[in-house]
Formats: sequence, structure tokens, C-alpha cells
Amino acid sequence: MRAQIAAAFLLVFVATTALAAAPSTDAPATATDGKAAHLDALFAELHAAPSVEQGKVVEGQIVDEWLQSGDPEIDLLMRKAMVAMGTGVLNQAFGYLDQVIARDPNYVEGWNKRATVYYMIDAYDKSLADIQKTLQLEPRHFGALAGLGMIMIKLGDKQRALEAFERAYQVDPVINNGKEVIEELKDEISKAL
Repeated sequence: MRAQIAAAFLLVFVATTALAAAPSTDAPATATDGKAAHLDALFAELHAAPSVEQGKVVEGQIVDEWLQSGDPEIDLLMRKAMVAMGTGVLNQAFGYLDQVIARDPNYVEGWNKRATVYYMIDAYDKSLADIQKTLQLEPRHFGALAGLGMIMIKLGDKQRALEAFERAYQVDPVINNGKEVIEELKDEISKAL
């Protein structure tokens, strides 16, 4: 069961890497208020999507928006970091992501990607710290919420895992295996009582 939950949500946790291989260069950089308004509209569209398939398209657009830094240097560093992550060269990924965070500590995806790399090396305390920063900057970050849930499973805290996954599902109703994972966790918790 735990392996199934971890596998299902690992896909979500790294979704911002898998859904968009690199920050898009199609849209011009927008002001913070404009970006927030655009994200609000996308999340409303995600919740109103008439099908899972259409919801997945919007989910990808949200990820694309998160990846838009507005800074060409950060975009380059992020592309390099994601290639390093994808090829398993995690020390390089850390180096690039540290530079991203130093350059713009308010750029959500720098924190989220570094949290993912920390998770990949089982450094859960550091991953949790970066997830906390990610969620402080973007409370609707479904990848970070799923990552939080996965770490709680690894740490044996099923109740907190359930809460994190429920939040992720509430924010993203088309999240991979959302209902199934939540129900399985509920069953495990009730059996343990």
C-alpha cells in the first residue's frame, strides 16, 4: 500500500519537472499582480474543467506559469537544473537551484525543485523546509502538497500525510490517483485504530 501511494504521488511531486521540460519562452514576463491574477484564473478554470483530460491541460498551464520567472538567467539555470535532475546529476541540480534561490528568493519553483531534489536523496528535513517555503509563497502548489504527503508517509505519520494529500486534491481535483490514494490512507488509518 505505501509503495502504491508513494509511486502515485511521486508523479505529482515531480510533475512540475515532467509537465514542462523547461520554462516557456512564449509568454512575456508579467508583473507579480498580473501573474497572481492569471494563476487565480487558471485555478478557477481547473476547478470548472468538464473532464479530467481538460483539467490536465489546465494543470499543465499552471505548471508553465509557475516556471515563468521573468528573468532569463533564472530560466537558464532552471533548464540546467531540470536536465541535471532528469539525468540524476543531483549535485549539479543543487548548485543551479541554490543560484536560482539566491538570485530570486520569491521564485516558487526554485524552492519546489530543490525540495524535490532533497526528497530524491532522502533528506526529508531539508525537503520539508523547502516545501514550507514553497507553500508560503504559493499555498496552492499541488506538487509541494503531494511531496509533503509523501514525506509524511516515509516518516510514518499517516494522518498528516492524509491531510496533505486532501489539500493537494482540493487544490487540484485532477491530481494523479488523488481519490484512490486518499481512500487508501483513510482505510489504513481506520484499521490502525
